[in-house]
Amino acid sequence: HRFADVLKLIVEELNKIDAGDFLEIRPYLTRFSNRDLIENVALTADEAVDNITKIPGHKTNFGRPKWKDDFVDIGTKNAGKDIGIFFCGPAMLSESLDKASTEANTILENDNL
Repeated sequence: HRFADVLKLIVEELNKIDAGDFLEIRPYLTRFSNRDLIENVALTADEAVDNITKIPGHKTNFGRPKWKDDFVDIGTKNAGKDIGIFFCGPAMLSESLDKASTEANTILENDNL
């Protein structure tokens, strides 16, 4: 949960300075190993604060991401702006993100935290 804690602090600081839509977080959970977690997530899906990351306004997505679709959406929303991608995951993920970025005609500059 360390990465989520860092993101939560960043969101809190950006909210203090009214940074608008400067940061968009799209967390993905691709595996469940705990049945209690699955039930808890299902029961709290409509709450304002995400039950997994605890970050208000940024809901966890479940299942495998469709990276190309995400990049097309992000590129459309932010046309003409510099976009940075920060991710937490295996190094191999960087290759998948780079490929999806190219397919979506967006430029990927990333840091793996």
